[in-house]
Amino acid sequence: MSDKSDIQELLNTYTIHGSRGDWDTALSTFTANGVWAIPAFDVSASGVETIASVIGNFVSAMDFIAQINSPALIEIDGDKATAKSMIRECGKHKGREEAMEIVGIYHDDLVRTADGWRFTHRSFEVISMHDYPITMARANS
Repeated sequence: MSDKSDIQELLNTYTIHGSRGDWDTALSTFTANGVWAIPAFDVSASGVETIASVIGNFVSAMDFIAQINSPALIEIDGDKATAKSMIRECGKHKGREEAMEIVGIYHDDLVRTADGWRFTHRSFEVISMHDYPITMARANS
């Protein structure tokens, strides 16, 4: 069970630190030659520096992004593992009173390293994506 807990912690590290804009920590969850992909956008980046550049292009258009991940389904085979987790990502577009929401599934391949589990391949399957106007909600008194 410890390996599954360690892998779930890795997924949480990527989600929390990516949502906070701490990309150094988020990207430390990958192997040096890891791959991050969004096939629906025809995007694939290999290597931490390239991944950082591609993600930087995505997040530069946003005031903020927040990801919420579900507990993952994890399969372990020795020093390799796979994980699948649902993701809801939302954020505010920079310079617009509009927000976005993306729902999907991360499909992950992982490997055990001397520093713990790391992603070798992280692919995001988009299920739903939409923009919506931001409105102020008012609490009833």
